[in-house]
Amino acid sequence: MFRLVNNCTYTIWPAIKGNPDLITSGIELELRTGVTRAIPTPYGWSGRFWGRTGCNFNDSGVGPCDTGDTTATLAEFVTGSGNGDFYDVSLVEGFNVPMRVDAVGGRGQCTSVGCVEDLIGMCPAELRNDDGGACRSACNAFNTTVHCCRGSTCARTQYSQFFKDACPLAYSLAVEDSNSVFTCRDADYVITFCAATIPTNISTFAPEPSSPGPTSPGPSSPGPTSPGPSFQGQVREGSFPIGIAIEATTSLMKWNLIAMCFNLS
Repeated sequence: MFRLVNNCTYTIWPAIKGNPDLITSGIELELRTGVTRAIPTPYGWSGRFWGRTGCNFNDSGVGPCDTGDTTATLAEFVTGSGNGDFYDVSLVEGFNVPMRVDAVGGRGQCTSVGCVEDLIGMCPAELRNDDGGACRSACNAFNTTVHCCRGSTCARTQYSQFFKDACPLAYSLAVEDSNSVFTCRDADYVITFCAATIPTNISTFAPEPSSPGPTSPGPSSPGPTSPGPSFQGQVREGSFPIGIAIEATTSLMKWNLIAMCFNLS
């Protein structure tokens, strides 16, 4: 079970992509300030959640969003494996909304993780999107081999280091160390948008009081001129790694993110 909590001062339109897909309507998942939604998931589900802001959907649930169509903070999960669940918060595709993941009622490490800093205010000018509402990844901004970790070329740059320094518990590079992936068994997961802090551990679900979070994106706007499906969003081809191999060693579990990617649109 997943719970989505909006602690922002503005509406969030969560998006989900996984296997199997859980919900097919962006409007159905509209989260106003202070609202919580429960999302049941089958055993063995894997996928990712992200938040979108300033969305303008038609009656069919189709339309653009100010942020979250191409740049988004991600919560990623692989559940029901023989070694428990694996989860992380990723900035590999950039940052648009602060996010925290709490593993509730589980057994094992079950660490609360995320990125709760206002990276939009700290974002290097060359990574800001056109309206300043999101902080793009270097791959999104420059589309180079080294920044996009294509093939065997994947090294930390000043930009991935910027994300890592600001949010050390979040993924910032497609190939990371084990400190960015966390495990738990038999847990429910709470994903909080605009969480204010990251506790050292959590055992019960208790939404925190509303906090201002980053500057509100304001009223919905028409957004980009090329709208796509409102639920899946529009993401650059080859953006999200989905081939995840879990390799056991004597001292730790490491994730090897393989160069298998897909388009979320």
